[in-house]
Parts: sequence; C-alpha cells; structure tokens
Amino acid sequence: MSVLRSAFAIIQERRKAFIVLNLAYVAMFGIGILATVIVPELRLGSLGALQGDASASGLGTVIADAYRSGNVAIAALVTLGVNLVTASLLQTTLPSLVIPFLGVVVTMLRGLSWGCCSRLSVRRTRRSSCTG
Repeated sequence: MSVLRSAFAIIQERRKAFIVLNLAYVAMFGIGILATVIVPELRLGSLGALQGDASASGLGTVIADAYRSGNVAIAALVTLGVNLVTASLLQTTLPSLVIPFLGVVVTMLRGLSWGCCSRLSVRRTRRSSCTG
C-alpha cells in the first residue's frame, strides 16, 4: 500500500504535468479521429492485424481471438498483458531509457493510432471493422 501512496503523492506533486499529459493524449486521440474523418483510408490501415482476418498472424490476431472467444476473463487478461508489455514497457519505458522523454512522444503517437482505429472515426462499413 505504501507504493500506491507514493505513486499518488508523485501525481499530487506534479498535478499540472499529469493533467497536461492526459489532455495531450486525449487530444491526440481526437486528432486521430478527425484525421480519419478527412481521410477514411487511414482507418483501414490502422492496426491492420485487428481487421478480423483469420489468416492474419500477429499480436492483433491474438487480441481479436480473445475477444471473439466470448470469455471475458481471457479477453481481460490478454488486454492487460498486451497493454502492460507493449504500452508500458516497450512504448513508454524503454524509449525513455534510450532517449529521455522519448516514451512520452511514442505514447502520444499511440493515442493518435488508437484515434485512427476508433469506431467513432468513420461510418461503419464491412471493410473497416477495426476492433479498437
């Protein structure tokens, strides 16, 4: 519990930076949505492995299969694992260890890509069925 209190203490100390970073992520998500409204083809290419193609391979297929299975616990565990490993470690922490604050930029780009994949971005069609 001490670790949790320590984390919240850091957030309280740096409240302004915390709010700015969260708003920036949401803004990047919104920009991704707007970009796909203007250029719908962006959505078709974003996270292509999640398009639902059974012959496709990769991490997106594992995620899509977990959700299609109907097993909420498996889908939740796969989502947690993917987000923990890819988002937290590979896309945020590792780049920041190489170049300070690069992880922030990469995370903002992740928000942009999720905006491009969002179901809010383009009218639903049979061809553009991204599961993000």
